[in-house]
Amino acid sequence: MKLRTLYTTAALLIVSSVASADPITITNPFGTTSPFNSLGATDLPVTSVYVNDGTIAQGNEATGLIGTTLAFTDNGFGTIGQFAPLLGSGPTVGYGDVWELDFSYSLSGVASFVDGAANVLLADGTLDGNGDDVIDQFDAIIPTYSGGVFEFFFRNKNTNTSTKVLEMNLSGFQVSGPSVIFDAAVDYSWYAGGSSLVDNFFTDDSGYTFYELAQSGGAVAQAQEISFRADFNVDPNLLPTCEDATCANLTRDTDLNLSAVFAVPEPTSIAILGLGLLGLGLRRKTKA
Repeated sequence: MKLRTLYTTAALLIVSSVASADPITITNPFGTTSPFNSLGATDLPVTSVYVNDGTIAQGNEATGLIGTTLAFTDNGFGTIGQFAPLLGSGPTVGYGDVWELDFSYSLSGVASFVDGAANVLLADGTLDGNGDDVIDQFDAIIPTYSGGVFEFFFRNKNTNTSTKVLEMNLSGFQVSGPSVIFDAAVDYSWYAGGSSLVDNFFTDDSGYTFYELAQSGGAVAQAQEISFRADFNVDPNLLPTCEDATCANLTRDTDLNLSAVFAVPEPTSIAILGLGLLGLGLRRKTKA
């Protein structure tokens, strides 16, 4: 299940300072897109797995989870369905006909389950008072993240081949009220170099590619990191349930909506945007 590891309360606000997103383009064998400043996707399938601490039995998840802190992993994937241009609206040139941009992520950490998180007076002894398998509005799953990776893949729809073009590694996070802000930065340690597609896939408005910008001492000496912020909206926030009678693990499957921006380094500084998860507590949120 998705990042339902997050609060189930009302719509969230980003608490970090907002850094501007530089317009970027994508270049691939089918051409170059027009400039855009954000990515969007809906209904990305996600599975969350929680490791039972031995206190939860099948059938009592709604009450047994309260007060526990369990290790978890979140894994999700899907296709970026929208490149938002800087001005106006409509499809981005070169997108959607013969290629697509796929996205996957994996996050890990521990999660605490709280009854009545929004107001202690609202604690009712269960995370699912009306039995609809959705965590109640004022209850919460509060995460502490220890690691994570976000990956992007170019898919040639004519040949049905996929090529990894970018990796963003989690470098930090902070929880502020119902908001979680992630810091994620480009990492090319997985890449040996030499692929024209990977080298030139993402280009910022100054004309430098992400690969150039990410090289310490490379073509752009002042640039070493590129940041990424994505707002994830979980839909809906389901209660984790035991996989089987032994209940070694609890899982939940759901979907998320994604809107994301990149920030590339400025000549004199490197702006760390971070990755913000928004609206994870809404039972049903308008999709991006």
